[in-house]
Amino acid sequence: MIRGILFDLDGTLLNRSDSLHQCIRAQYERNCAILNDIESQQYLNDFITLDRNGYNHKKNVYKSLVEKYGLDKQASDLLLEDYYFHFHNHCLPIKGFDRLIHYLNQSPCQLGLITNGETEFQQNTIDALSLADVFHCILISEQEGLKKPSPEIFQRGLSMLGVRASETIFVGDHPTNDIKAAKKSGMGTIWVYNSHYEKPSEADFTIHSLTEIPDIITSLNKEDNDENR
Repeated sequence: MIRGILFDLDGTLLNRSDSLHQCIRAQYERNCAILNDIESQQYLNDFITLDRNGYNHKKNVYKSLVEKYGLDKQASDLLLEDYYFHFHNHCLPIKGFDRLIHYLNQSPCQLGLITNGETEFQQNTIDALSLADVFHCILISEQEGLKKPSPEIFQRGLSMLGVRASETIFVGDHPTNDIKAAKKSGMGTIWVYNSHYEKPSEADFTIHSLTEIPDIITSLNKEDNDENR
């Protein structure tokens, strides 16, 4: 019986790719005066390459961009500040988000969110997607002093929800930090398809839309009920 559902944030509930593209295009328009003769598409392409799907800190991304373009060193700080200030105006959810949230708001399951990242930035993302009241616990790596794939952060989430790993399913997009780590912690796993990664062999289910999650939970609980008859 599934009694708990834990979610990742970026790439799972937040459409990070589309949000980032929209944000950086808008940043270019706001800062075209200091970006000299750099074309908007080049700026976007260079940013996405340097960002490495979020695994290169933005401070390093902007430092590299400024060096590449030969801009004044102060431009790095200005662009970084601009990013932090404006990103959350561009947060877009993953396909099927609204229907999933409707389901979760009616679900008897204990619900949690575990995300890596800086506390204030991730909290602003959570607020932008109106997620704060959906979950019974929210763990952000900087705040917790732990980060995925550490098993301790998963155990902390399970403890806060008061559920066992065997009765919990984890939903995420990263093959190692989410799926492999959650499976190692004893949870079932749902991989949200992400074209940046190869399909993880540990995933129990693969979905292309968040609308598929309710049927998976219903099916798993029906199987358990049938076995216990």
